[in-house]
Amino acid sequence: MDRLRLAIAVCVVSLSTAAGAQEEGTVPGAIPDPGTYQGSMVLQQQSDAQDQQFRSEQQQSSAQQPSYGSSGGGQSGGGYDAPSARGSSERSVSSPAPALNPLAAAFQRGDYVTVLKILRPKAAAGNPSAEHNLGFMYEKGYGVARDPVVAASWYRKSADQGYPAGQLALGRLYFLGVGLQRDLVEAYKWMYLAGRGTSKAFQYIDVIGNMLTYSQMSEAMRRGQMWTPVRGR
Repeated sequence: MDRLRLAIAVCVVSLSTAAGAQEEGTVPGAIPDPGTYQGSMVLQQQSDAQDQQFRSEQQQSSAQQPSYGSSGGGQSGGGYDAPSARGSSERSVSSPAPALNPLAAAFQRGDYVTVLKILRPKAAAGNPSAEHNLGFMYEKGYGVARDPVVAASWYRKSADQGYPAGQLALGRLYFLGVGLQRDLVEAYKWMYLAGRGTSKAFQYIDVIGNMLTYSQMSEAMRRGQMWTPVRGR
């Protein structure tokens, strides 16, 4: 009997601890409620992390420069002599680090005027990456007044062309109700589409899916399956 009472007490404590964690928004992997103070703080941290990721991606993209072999050969199977380990090491040490592209360099030094000058023509021409990045600038208020409505419009242009980052960003705004009216069905649709190109969408897919009814889920899936990218803008 004592063992039974002990087991019941342990179960009660475990359940209350799990419930308390869920109420406080500490469930691992859960997206916080932006209406609570803790939720707003976590979302701000996520926003800062997105900012840092944007900077890192710009720097990495500029580092991906094509590499060329030496002028003494390079034909496959044509008797090309591989450089010695020492020579390769010396070249590796003496080679300068790849320079940042103009967009990344301007963003790194906080020159948002130059960033916008580079992004605007490309976005206006329909470049989905530039459209997404320009939306990011408006969402964060970098070089422009923060305007989530304008950010959402640029994210949509990017998303409509099938750019995963643009789809993820648009779905996130639909989920939060920032810059446009909150719509969980549309949020799920865009996250479903973004999930084809980025694994970052799956956290939202799991959370939003648990908030939808069966009919809402069916409608979101139908919209996603019927969606086709916009080309030639």
